[in-house]
Amino acid sequence: MWEITPKFAKQLFTSVALPRVLYMVDLWCTPVNNKHNGPRTVGSARAIKQFTSIQRAGALAITGGLRMSPTDALNTNAFLLPTSLMIKKWCFRAMVRMATLPRDHPLHKPVNWKITRLTKRHCGPLQILVNTLSTDAKKMEKIPSTGWNPSKTGELPFRIRIPADKEALAHKAENASEEIQVFTDRSAQGGKVGASAILIRKDRPDKILLFHLGPETEHTMHEVELVGLLLALHLIGTERRSATSCSVAVDNQAALKAFDSELRKPSHHLACKILQLANRIQKHRSKWKYLLMLRWMAGHIGIPGNEKADSKAKKAASRLSSINELLPPYLRKPLLINPSAVLRANNDALNKEWS
Repeated sequence: MWEITPKFAKQLFTSVALPRVLYMVDLWCTPVNNKHNGPRTVGSARAIKQFTSIQRAGALAITGGLRMSPTDALNTNAFLLPTSLMIKKWCFRAMVRMATLPRDHPLHKPVNWKITRLTKRHCGPLQILVNTLSTDAKKMEKIPSTGWNPSKTGELPFRIRIPADKEALAHKAENASEEIQVFTDRSAQGGKVGASAILIRKDRPDKILLFHLGPETEHTMHEVELVGLLLALHLIGTERRSATSCSVAVDNQAALKAFDSELRKPSHHLACKILQLANRIQKHRSKWKYLLMLRWMAGHIGIPGNEKADSKAKKAASRLSSINELLPPYLRKPLLINPSAVLRANNDALNKEWS
């Protein structure tokens, strides 16, 4: 119909048509709810019915199916959620976005008010959205309204090195000259995630820190990598004797590249804490010509320190953590819920409900 391939037809529909049709859907449409005592469906059934016809036209254009094809078959072949689940997805995404608003935003207080969730009758759009989100908005990570100071871009208290290939990486790891080497890793076991850091110094016993974050539905692997970095810097800070050079091996490039951004995305509150801790360590050790290197290290290439960190990370994912007194102060209380993990878990639940 549109004389383009199905791949680009779907991309056009999901990136142009859906945002136009579902603009402000959290205000004018209530998700359908069949889980209630009564014969009728609760929700904006008429609006959803009209949207169904619009999505059907898009599914026909994507698949090139016949006009008499069943709507469910068209949605399945076009990999589109049914309209009721699609509206649930968009409304849930709007609520998660409002739950991440900082304190200086006008909607922060209404979204986090306890009475907003307790409203039972004559609910407005905000009350309806709050009731669809099973997670407490107060426990959700807040995205700052302003980014990191742009004048400090590139002024990091450490150096970042990402080798071009694994051969150069393995050669550098074998000939590392830093006095202190710290290896970090993350793991997921049984729907739980955890991070580890192990400090290796010649002629001294290894120092190990473990931290269990919680379920995968509340935390992402990118967040776990940043927790591992925070553990690594905390271990370096506990070294009382002066060390002129330190290195931290990380097997995730996205975690290293986060420090060159505005730090206004999920999990970046951990990156801010890492920068604060690194600045504090540098300030205390500048007279010893202290140097800290963050190096990307590919996992499972036979590096002993990396393999040790990997085995410890699996224990951390199995609900094993170091005692609070040994952990960084920021990790001694429960971490905030990651909005990206909440959205991913909701998408998985919608796909499961559809199948």
